Amino acid sequence: MAGSRMIGIFIILLLTLSSSDGLGIDSISVDENTPTYISVSWSTDAGSSWNHYMVDIVAPSGHSLTGYPINTTDTSYQITGLRPEVEYTITVIPWSGSGAGDALNTTVSTEAIAEGEILVYDVTSSSAHIQWRAVEGVLFYRIVTEPSDAIGSLGGIFEEEVGLTILLPGTVFNLTVQNGQSFLNLASTQIRSAPEGPVNVTLDQIGSTEATISWTPPTTPRDAYEVYVIKNSTNERLLAATIRPEDVNECTVNGLSRDWVYRFEVGTLLDASNSFALQRSDMNSNPSVLGRTAPKSPVNVTLDQIGSTEATISWTPPTTPRDAYEVYVIKNSTNERLLAATIRPEDVIECTVNGLSRDLVYRFEVGTLLDASNSFALQRSDMNSNPSVLGRTEAIADGEILVSNVTTSSAFIQWKPRDGLSSYTIVAVPQSAIEPLADLVESSTKLAILLSGTVFTVTVRGGNPVTDLVSTQIRSGE
Repeated sequence: MAGSRMIGIFIILLLTLSSSDGLGIDSISVDENTPTYISVSWSTDAGSSWNHYMVDIVAPSGHSLTGYPINTTDTSYQITGLRPEVEYTITVIPWSGSGAGDALNTTVSTEAIAEGEILVYDVTSSSAHIQWRAVEGVLFYRIVTEPSDAIGSLGGIFEEEVGLTILLPGTVFNLTVQNGQSFLNLASTQIRSAPEGPVNVTLDQIGSTEATISWTPPTTPRDAYEVYVIKNSTNERLLAATIRPEDVNECTVNGLSRDWVYRFEVGTLLDASNSFALQRSDMNSNPSVLGRTAPKSPVNVTLDQIGSTEATISWTPPTTPRDAYEVYVIKNSTNERLLAATIRPEDVIECTVNGLSRDLVYRFEVGTLLDASNSFALQRSDMNSNPSVLGRTEAIADGEILVSNVTTSSAFIQWKPRDGLSSYTIVAVPQSAIEPLADLVESSTKLAILLSGTVFTVTVRGGNPVTDLVSTQIRSGE
């Protein structure tokens, strides 16, 4: 149809700040017209230049269709989701930095459904909508399918369109519209229902930058799975992975940000095949699970001071949230890793570690943690990313026994090892003060004290012949 220059009420409002040079859309052409979509293109007046175009489509009710108007930088657009044999008004408005130019509109009626054709749209795993051309003389219609259990029962239909309840997701089935009185076939088509989503999703493991999820597959056909990652704070939804073959039901997602809450969603798809386009399960029905990535580690650790049995360290905190710090002490010779302290509040950045052994190399490591909250378990920063620093405690002097951790029933002693000796014996006076110890290969040991509240002498012996090497007095706790 020929275009006519006409500005609707909504356009007049838009043009309040528009340019006044009289330039804008010169013509609108209908390039393709079907029962459900119209493709249009337009040209602009000579000498005009525009940043983008606003396209609006108005139904006979006088209201814009859902999702319109839209903006585009192209000079063509395909309008979908239309109804057969309906007259629509299409308006195009050009925009530049100084405002709107002259708009142009045209009216277009969508094509009728061809005889014997069934129009199928809005297909999901559980529903679809069909429409067909009216047949003269038919009072009501009947729908039959093959297989017969593909859709829910409908009974007699008195309009030329109907919604279907699909009972077989991910399935191709034949559908025929019949004359409800004579059972004469009037139109036929094939429909492929969309796939079902998985039954559920489980968060198997989550770290600082990656998470592993698994899911229970649906019992109906699918060609692949799609794993989506949604930032819970922004609802930004990104396709993280497409999983093939369809019998794999686990995925590890990488590249996550630390200390973020994510929603992990899994859907299914059916590949394009013959006349059927690629189909996805309904995102509103796809199962999902929430997860929180682990916190960031501190930036670095500094060894401020180290003595014979203690060390003081400090660290630079991360810029992201944490509830506490954890200080670990690792014996460098054995890699034995012990939690030495949990530091709260989270703004304290220093710790003194006690109970170290003399003349040993230690690694002091600091991590962060987030407390359990709502559905999230306690989470620690990645130990492989935690900063650490090496330090060596002062040596034990010749003739000295270092005593620590004394209680009523135990104590810990250390002494300087002697060259050439492979084993040591510990004796006490009185002899009954401790359980006897012999054939010790290390130069440290834990004593089992038998006399509480008592002062006794402990002697380390060794050599061949056996001689006293070093002695000290200990008073056990009461």
